[in-house]
Amino acid sequence: MEKLTHLQVYWHDKPSGPVPTTVLVASANFTNPTVGFGSTIVIDHALTEGPELDSELIGLGQPGAVVMSMTFAFTAGEYNGSTISIAGRNTVMSVVRQMSISGGTGVFRFARGYV
Repeated sequence: MEKLTHLQVYWHDKPSGPVPTTVLVASANFTNPTVGFGSTIVIDHALTEGPELDSELIGLGQPGAVVMSMTFAFTAGEYNGSTISIAGRNTVMSVVRQMSISGGTGVFRFARGYV
């Protein structure tokens, strides 16, 4: 029997400051105006229960780039130790985006759906 779980988390991006969550680690050496092409960025964003930065931290969002493979690794609460795997195209300029849930571990084993 399938189980439906609705999660709402807030993903915080801090690209600057003393402890940024987005860091450029490599980029192509082009004299081309195409900004970002060939870049590798490491991201480790906080997942919180509420929209405030000081809300309870419940995990980390760790994506790749525009074509994204990401894992939400829950570290507290009832989902502690479980993960949700997300994959797909991240249309970063869109206000609302959807990507597919491609699986998970722990309580989210065999998960499917979309975020």
